[in-house]
Amino acid sequence: MGFTHVEMMPIMEHPFYGSWGYQITSYFAPTCRFGSPQDFMYLVDRLHQAGVGVILDWVPSHFATDESGLCYFDGTHLYEHMDRRLGFHPDWGSYIFNYGRHEVVSFLISNALYWFDKYHVDGLRVDAVASML
Repeated sequence: MGFTHVEMMPIMEHPFYGSWGYQITSYFAPTCRFGSPQDFMYLVDRLHQAGVGVILDWVPSHFATDESGLCYFDGTHLYEHMDRRLGFHPDWGSYIFNYGRHEVVSFLISNALYWFDKYHVDGLRVDAVASML
């Protein structure tokens, strides 16, 4: 049909299926809902063999409030803002990254590079850019 790329909704692990993957808890893990990490590697490889690139939706704007995720990660507000007025997205019920912290910037850059390096994806579509601005 002439397609050159597929774009996938976020495949990172997330606790609430109804979020469609947009409220992530595990930024460095493909969701186990569709198989193992090796299964995802195989899918990307097969798509590449067919001449089809892979673009992932990536969510560096906010993250799930679940205790198993990033919120209050080290006992402090490491990834989110301390002030809930700045650090909570009421419409989505999720925490907003505090981009003023070097740890956050390092985490997000490392995560983006991880998907390119380990899974050989070809691009990332950054979700919710308007909310980041």
